[in-house]
Amino acid sequence: MLLLVPIILFLLGLPNKGPQAHEVAVHINTEQEARGYGLMIASAPVTPAQLLTWAAWMYLADTEVEDVSFKDLKNYGNLPAEQQAEKKGKTVRVRGQYAASPGSDHVFTLVRFSIQCCGADAVPERVAMVTRDRLSNRSDLHLNDWVKVTGTVDFQQNGGRTVAIVRIMDPRGIEKCPPDNNPYIQ
Repeated sequence: MLLLVPIILFLLGLPNKGPQAHEVAVHINTEQEARGYGLMIASAPVTPAQLLTWAAWMYLADTEVEDVSFKDLKNYGNLPAEQQAEKKGKTVRVRGQYAASPGSDHVFTLVRFSIQCCGADAVPERVAMVTRDRLSNRSDLHLNDWVKVTGTVDFQQNGGRTVAIVRIMDPRGIEKCPPDNNPYIQ
């Protein structure tokens, strides 16, 4: 009888609206963030040659960006330490729905919905994104907008477990995009 519930819901056209992302407070180690950005500023270029090297590092060509599935990125935190070390610092592009974090103007989450059998059992999956630019300056970003995010992979401890985060150095690293044909991940 329980297995008939999704079929009945489907026949009734319910739910007739896809799942929606919600704002969630994301806890990021701000001391580690400040230290990372401080090191970046301290290593600012002095000579024109250093400036060119630094600019090339900051604005990588698209050929050096790896498209990563949301599910793979989410699972980076479960990899063994040596594989995490290989992933750390890699520039990736990932796609999902934007959800601001009410606790910080520099943090948001990328959301996708995981399903087991159908949309009725959808559960939100989140990956934290950290940007050096203020999100309040982006009037074009709204809750549930589909975005492609380009940034570098990093890891943080959260509640005793390692989670993957993406650091966005370039303001162009968050761009709106059309919704995915299949909004769910399995």
